[in-house]
Amino acid sequence: MPRKPGITDEFIIELYKSEMPYKEMEQLTGLSDRSIRNVLYKHKVKMNREQYSGQPRKHKVNEDFFTVWTHEMAWVLGLFITDGCVHHQLHSITFTQKDENILRLIANYMEADYILAPIGATRKTPTLIINS
Repeated sequence: MPRKPGITDEFIIELYKSEMPYKEMEQLTGLSDRSIRNVLYKHKVKMNREQYSGQPRKHKVNEDFFTVWTHEMAWVLGLFITDGCVHHQLHSITFTQKDENILRLIANYMEADYILAPIGATRKTPTLIINS
């Protein structure tokens, strides 16, 4: 997608810093969201996690949970190492435990909207799914 005439990198940075949504920036500049991000990366503009280019976040989770060392964080990290899994394509993590109360406690500590996957023909153990 070609950039519209007269649109400079500085103008794109100014739009981003004004917190204009990517969808509006795309229409105004003629660039895709990826091209806009490339301009920002090129000029080392600090990216704001709250201003995203994709779909709005559907599920709540404390993304900074693992950045501060606490007893709860260490406990959840230990459970994740032993009974957890990252699903890159689904943008989710899962914990599998026989005790559903432990799974609910993990979700509570992580301030997460969560799903307890139902036990079925192929799943014999309760599984906590945290999506992002």
